Amino acid sequence: MNDSGFRELIAEVTESSLEESLPINTSSPIKDFQSLDPSLVFTDVPEESDIRVVDNENEAATVGTTAAVCTGCALKKARCKRYKKEIKSLRAQLAEKDQLLSKKTKTKFSVPLDCSNTVREVYRELQRDDTFLAWDTGSSSSFVNVHNINVTDRVKKEVKNLFPNRWLKGVIKEAIRRYWQSLRDDATRERSGTKDFHRMKVKRQSRLRRKLQCRLNAMKNIDWSEERKDRLRAVMSTEYMSSEESDMEGERTRTVQELTWESERLKKYKMRLDSFYKDVLISDKSRKQKIPTVRKGDVSLRCIPTDAPTWALK
Repeated sequence: MNDSGFRELIAEVTESSLEESLPINTSSPIKDFQSLDPSLVFTDVPEESDIRVVDNENEAATVGTTAAVCTGCALKKARCKRYKKEIKSLRAQLAEKDQLLSKKTKTKFSVPLDCSNTVREVYRELQRDDTFLAWDTGSSSSFVNVHNINVTDRVKKEVKNLFPNRWLKGVIKEAIRRYWQSLRDDATRERSGTKDFHRMKVKRQSRLRRKLQCRLNAMKNIDWSEERKDRLRAVMSTEYMSSEESDMEGERTRTVQELTWESERLKKYKMRLDSFYKDVLISDKSRKQKIPTVRKGDVSLRCIPTDAPTWALK
């Protein structure tokens, strides 16, 4: 029986219906009495003894012998008890299966960067076709409405044509969903007038993450003791980094907003890592392309991290 059949059985079967409608097991030792008239009743008799069935109308008696005999009502109650136990077991199995299905549907795919870039390139290329209808990214739109599903299927098909066996279908679909979500968020910010501010914020956060990765690479290669490196790993996060302003388009310098609570010791460590990365780990071409930073006394509003070590604070 499939899941739906089990659920219907559990929903419909009640104790009262079981007691009223459960059939008598034909393998029972008293199956010979099933054909007796309903007016016949069983007299109370102990187990492992003769059983006497009395016909009240004819004042006649029928005698039968059986082992462990019980009344019809007791038989029904026993079966009812057994069926209730089976139903309880079925409910437990269904609950376990529902839990597994719930976990399966909530599986989150890790999307590689090349997969995300491919999805973007495919979608932009499709937009060059005048007959292609773009995604609906309105305020009330949904990724799973009919129109967006058709667009998603088209993008997925093109990606699979380019790379038949490179990514799982679930990974491609997740990459498509994320791209649609980013387009929808951009459209929402465009309507509310916050798109430019959001892009500037994202660019700053991206710079901080890149700078943090550069410092981690420098710390890995610099000739410092493991004790010092372990101490620095505790503060290698964006919470301990100065904010940077790169304001106008084409500007060739960035203003550093200093952390008012940062100790001189931590500041020197970070400057040494930045210098090591610039002088040792990057090429001359990349070094020339880096935008220099300047300190003008501006301060950052970043709060002190809750778990900051004492040596990192003034």
